[in-house]
Amino acid sequence: MVNVIKSDIYKTIKSTYFWVLSIIMLILYILSSCINLHFVNKAFIQAGICTNSFFLYLSSIPNSTYLFVCLFIMISTGLEFSSGSIKNIASKGYPREFLYFSKLICALLALVFYMLICAVGFLVCTQIMIGNKIPDFYLMLPDFASLSFLYTLQAIAYISIALMLAFLLRSSGISISIFCIFISMASILGSVIEFIIRRIQGIEFSIEPYLLSSCTLSGSEHLVRTIIVLLVYTLIPLIIGIYTFKKRDIK
Repeated sequence: MVNVIKSDIYKTIKSTYFWVLSIIMLILYILSSCINLHFVNKAFIQAGICTNSFFLYLSSIPNSTYLFVCLFIMISTGLEFSSGSIKNIASKGYPREFLYFSKLICALLALVFYMLICAVGFLVCTQIMIGNKIPDFYLMLPDFASLSFLYTLQAIAYISIALMLAFLLRSSGISISIFCIFISMASILGSVIEFIIRRIQGIEFSIEPYLLSSCTLSGSEHLVRTIIVLLVYTLIPLIIGIYTFKKRDIK
């Protein structure tokens, strides 16, 4: 498995689209950070208070990077299926689950890399735009660790779903389209399910804590439940992806 991981990492480093996505992501993140910091600075000057924090923005970096990692893993996997690269590797006798986990590990390493460059970019932005003008801006949040952990788990869950789609559909374009539909329609579908349950069962029920897009908003008081929900969203696509990849032929 180590050889497969090394091969995937090497292909990632050599791929043009990985670095193109990195540059696009960093530019967009810096622009959005500068806009947000401008309004934070303006609000502080006007009101003399700071309601935002450097560490609050820092903890949300996984939310700003997961989409680009998902795009990367779906593009790379789709290209390997279309070029026959995965078939050649599988023909050498490597277990299918090794190939799958290698892609997952490569995606997680990409997530770490993207998070690091965004963190550095945000630090530079804050030093330029905020500096020492808002001392409270750099105070450590008491729930910084838990927020960062939950947002990272959420990003991993999205990556797991994207990887499952890439292996199921074996086409970059189709998997990206389905993934975008999932992101945009999940909350709407959740609202419909919530409405049906309320009408049929006649009970007050909120599906928001169980949606991948909003479960991290539940707060620290529901930390265990949120972790369980995120693990379910991660493990089920992982199991489905590995099972179907082992059962289907590689054309």
